[in-house]
Amino acid sequence: MAFLKKLLSLSSLGLDKDKPYLFVGAMKRNHKNKNLMEDSGFNIGNYVVGHYGADTIKHSQYFQTGLGSINPKYINKNYSKLIIIATNWFAKYMENLYDYNYLIKKYKKIKIPIVLMGLGTDMSLNENSKDFVRNLSKPMKKFYRTLADMTPSISVRGYFTQEILNLAGIKNTVATGCPSYYVNGTSNPEIIKKQYRDDFKINFNTNHSYNEIFKKFVNNGNAYFTIQTETMLMELADYQNEIPKNILQAIAKEYGINEENLSKDNKRYVYFDDIENWENYIKQIDFSIGTRIHGAIIALKNGIPAVMIPNDTRTKEMADLFNIPQVAFNTFTDEKVSIRKIYEQADYSKMNEAYPKLLTNYISFLNTHNLVFEGRIFNKETKKQEASLCR
Repeated sequence: MAFLKKLLSLSSLGLDKDKPYLFVGAMKRNHKNKNLMEDSGFNIGNYVVGHYGADTIKHSQYFQTGLGSINPKYINKNYSKLIIIATNWFAKYMENLYDYNYLIKKYKKIKIPIVLMGLGTDMSLNENSKDFVRNLSKPMKKFYRTLADMTPSISVRGYFTQEILNLAGIKNTVATGCPSYYVNGTSNPEIIKKQYRDDFKINFNTNHSYNEIFKKFVNNGNAYFTIQTETMLMELADYQNEIPKNILQAIAKEYGINEENLSKDNKRYVYFDDIENWENYIKQIDFSIGTRIHGAIIALKNGIPAVMIPNDTRTKEMADLFNIPQVAFNTFTDEKVSIRKIYEQADYSKMNEAYPKLLTNYISFLNTHNLVFEGRIFNKETKKQEASLCR
């Protein structure tokens, strides 16, 4: 802990006071933009990345933009650092999102320091790493190699991404996980489980297409489902009266799930237009479980036990790095397995123990880039406010 305090004090020496930082990528919620999904990159979980991630860095002024929306001349004149808060961008489905040759030309004109943090990859758990890298587009790989050459080190989501980037010729990486994990700094709450009760409020944060998990949700009257990407489920949550059968059928067809696995009680589907409302909601929950890594992170950062169900490399590598308790997806095909059993078997000792070392590693990364760490102060006694649900 003494070494950690020294890191914190040393990092404050390099704060840029004259010009603001420009944050690129995952963003905080901008309420001027009325399109909740578009602003989030079509995953509300990205607000956790942008909001918590930016809150780990001390800055006097905050501006944000998209990866492809930069103006090098303007940026060089008006900002002191360009901080890219990434997600799982080194992936096949990102190849056609940008003209990477064009981005290379633009980013090569950036003269201020570039910081790339939280970069991850995404592939199925049984895919071959070498084949995956070989089949990625050459312009995209060249773009990230170009960024790597312009910065001392890149923060990545875990050891698997580190391996993939190494295969792609990018060697200067540090496995920190997502920056959002460190939002509480040294005041991070230890997860201590209480005795399980039958009236526990359970939060499911999972991909819509997993029928076996949906069954557990539907059959538990105290369970809620947090929506992150499913726009049609948002419509269901917004419905004021009895949900017509044709609406349920359309949603079931759209997401490839059984109609009986949709709860008829739409108050059990929730989504949020900002982090504060999400936090107020999660503080009223007793246990969170699902495939969404940032659904788990927002629970854990607010002192709520969470368990991950990894369904791809991007979720598993961070759950592994942070030591978040995990259960395999096929666990849910066993009718004898209950949420209670999963909760009671979850062990948070390794996760609690690993956090200080992980935080030290993250702060060291920031120090390398002359950035100042500034986590928020988490207060366990903070009064739980009534969450304002987006309906």
